Amino acid sequence: MTRRLTDTERRLLAGGLLVAALAHLLIPDRLLATARRGYRLLGVEFRPTSAATRRVRLVGGGLLAGLLWWRRTA
Repeated sequence: MTRRLTDTERRLLAGGLLVAALAHLLIPDRLLATARRGYRLLGVEFRPTSAATRRVRLVGGGLLAGLLWWRRTA
């Protein structure tokens, strides 16, 4: 059985992906700081390397590319 998204669900998903992609692209250091605080609450030491900011931005680019592909094929 295949489930199709409603127009509202599709818009909400696209909006959420866009916000996540832009956050990863524009404020990667803030995302890493949030992750550091979250891991500290769990008692885990988290030290991002110097390449972490670039990798976070790459994830954002992947999210944006996936969103654009999905919008073209939907």
